[in-house]
Amino acid sequence: MGRAALTAAIRTFLDGPVRVTSVHHGHQPEITLTSDTTATGIWAMEDLLWWTNGDVEEHLHGWGHYHEEYRRVDGVWLIAYRNLTRLRVDHTPGFFSFPERSDSSTS
Repeated sequence: MGRAALTAAIRTFLDGPVRVTSVHHGHQPEITLTSDTTATGIWAMEDLLWWTNGDVEEHLHGWGHYHEEYRRVDGVWLIAYRNLTRLRVDHTPGFFSFPERSDSSTS
């Protein structure tokens, strides 16, 4: 997924018809250089997302790790791969009940 596609996907989720607020923290990176132009990394993470469902605030609180691979292109380090594994997720019963989202460019 390229930079533009990733930006569009995040924007659609967070700024769609239902506004979702998100906070993500990455901690304690363990980065290993595997060559002059590649590396791997594991980051401990915690995230919190919330949105208003009528009079109720819905939320999700998660903990886990980002597993990443990096590559150096023209002197710049880029994320080539990322996978999130979760150790725990707590959420309100209605967190996943938000209305179907539509592409913001068509609304």
